[in-house]
Amino acid sequence: MTKHLVGKTSLEVKAMNEERLVERIAALEAKVEELKQDMRDLQNKINGYLESRIKTHIEAFIGRILLGTLMSSGALAALISWLFARR
Repeated sequence: MTKHLVGKTSLEVKAMNEERLVERIAALEAKVEELKQDMRDLQNKINGYLESRIKTHIEAFIGRILLGTLMSSGALAALISWLFARR
């Protein structure tokens, strides 16, 4: 046996072991809560990033549609103008 257990009864040793176990469990529970908070923080960051990326893609898609529409309207106007100019 180790030195700190010399002269202790089995009940005292058992109580010491239980006390250590309770302390370790409390420390592990605290660590679990800390990890849960870290996971929530990461999830919020990921959600914010994804939301930003989706918004950027939607804005770019709408911009391409508008630009294509304006360009086709402009090209059509130029063609009509050219056709009337030839008469």
